[in-house]
Amino acid sequence: PLTCGTGSAAAVAGCVDKAKIADDLAFIAAPRPAGSDHWKAVQDRCFDRLTALGYTVERQDWGGGVNVIGRRAGTTDAGTAVVLSAHYDHIALLDAQGRSCPGADDNASGVAGLLEAARVLATRDTARTLIVACWDGEENGLVGSRAWTTLAAADDASIALSVVFEMIGFRATDPDTQELPTGFDTLFADAAAAVAANGNRGDFIAAIGNGKASEAIDRVAVYGEQTGAKALSIAVPDTIVKASAIGQLRRSDHATFWDRGYPSFMLTDTANFRNPNYHCAGGLDTVDTLDLDFAAGVVANAVGVVGETLDGAL
Repeated sequence: PLTCGTGSAAAVAGCVDKAKIADDLAFIAAPRPAGSDHWKAVQDRCFDRLTALGYTVERQDWGGGVNVIGRRAGTTDAGTAVVLSAHYDHIALLDAQGRSCPGADDNASGVAGLLEAARVLATRDTARTLIVACWDGEENGLVGSRAWTTLAAADDASIALSVVFEMIGFRATDPDTQELPTGFDTLFADAAAAVAANGNRGDFIAAIGNGKASEAIDRVAVYGEQTGAKALSIAVPDTIVKASAIGQLRRSDHATFWDRGYPSFMLTDTANFRNPNYHCAGGLDTVDTLDLDFAAGVVANAVGVVGETLDGAL
């Protein structure tokens, strides 16, 4: 296990607090369709928390929703940024019994993890600038993050890495709990073989990145050996990041960074390929179905890699 401190990226990763993730998760995990009171309350929680942590925060109203963007300036290479993000929106869904979907894994887990990562990353100065974003509109086709990345590209922004939390709380340790997308075994034979060799257990976090992020996702796996949230690194060649054949690997905001040529990866428990409660299809997506030790480990993995990138080591 990692030891908490402020002297290095790994030390900061060791400070991730499961109890703080649990508190935010409990607050966020309730129905929050766009424009609803709870949608606004979660947006405000992102804004207020990042402000309290010392970030410079703005709401980006892109016309169909509101992103919350926090910045913490780097010391010696402030013109280069690392972006850590998660979408806070959910859609109006009902389960088979007509109950509203609380979206605990999707994506209250990601936002709770993001806020805890923002807390520990703010304890240490870094060379590069950290941007922490709560995206809106992901469920409508990644529109919130696309609005931001479009502006970033127009400004010729220098983004060393983007990391996206997309459902980070569901771990299944029984055999044959992990499915893979059609054709995955052909394109990513090594990763598919690793899942099979593990008895098709859904007990890992998938780090799905483009080729430009391949070194970073390899580091996620290294941290995973220390945090208990083991990672499966999947590098999508830059030549096929827009191909329909890998469409199932584009299902979050990292894809809007891929499309602009930025290094980016998503951390995900793989949604419906593991979690039967995805979009409340097989049951309610509630906090009590999640594994917070796993989620905290995933956050620590991300904090370590983001911290190293903020230092310029990656």
